[in-house]
Amino acid sequence: MGIDFRRRLLLLMLCSGATSACASSPAQIRVALDPWVGQGISTLIARWGPPSSVFEMPTGGGKVYSWLYQGDTQVRSYYFPRLEVGTASAETPICRFDWTTDAAGRILAYRWEGDCSVHKEK
Repeated sequence: MGIDFRRRLLLLMLCSGATSACASSPAQIRVALDPWVGQGISTLIARWGPPSSVFEMPTGGGKVYSWLYQGDTQVRSYYFPRLEVGTASAETPICRFDWTTDAAGRILAYRWEGDCSVHKEK
């Protein structure tokens, strides 16, 4: 079940074009992620699958759990016949979610960066 959610999240992140234009707005991300605050991290792990990394905070016994999603690299090339010149570009969408927990494993906060796209679970 967690892997299915991860796949859906990744597919939404990729958004069929792998451009930042398809990323969710900050408000959309907050609506989807706010309900997780106060929940146990085990519930999130069961839903999203294992995190990419876990960092132990130096004080207080809390941890930061990170999920990193990397999409497929999209290569675009253009040729301008009149100018007899061409150009190419490549883009790899990356999104990272960080969840901070207390010593008991309760989610206190989250942050994200990159080309992230999410939807609220029903």
